[in-house]
Amino acid sequence: MFKHILVAADGSETSNKSIKYAVELAKQHKCELTVLTVTIPYSLSSFSVAWQNAPLDSDDYDKSIEEAATQILEEAREIAAVSGVVMATRHISEVSAATAIVDTADQLDCDLIIMASHGRRGVVRKLLGSQTNEVLQMSPIPVLVYK
Repeated sequence: MFKHILVAADGSETSNKSIKYAVELAKQHKCELTVLTVTIPYSLSSFSVAWQNAPLDSDDYDKSIEEAATQILEEAREIAAVSGVVMATRHISEVSAATAIVDTADQLDCDLIIMASHGRRGVVRKLLGSQTNEVLQMSPIPVLVYK
């Protein structure tokens, strides 16, 4: 049924569980699998709660997010290797993770997006926003939300 699945990864426990699910789904459908992680460009890093401890220097910031992205994608590769699934990985620095996810799915001709829901509520959700909700609204292809 599926030909190419895109799974968004942020390094969280829930995200890693969604990767495991995506790996099994890709294995069952014998389809391509790409894991994407999105980081915030330096110019907006001071506004991000996720990168609140990021260095102030742009070169240091770029190095730190590249290291973090590499670690997230390496963990994804390890998860896939256990099941014998080969996957592609991508790291994009973009203002909006939701935009990067939807655009990448379009560029790769994916037919399913999988992403984790962190279940934030109330003020925290208002402050951080919901990338999952934005992807659900923007995506022309099915989105599977893993909880």
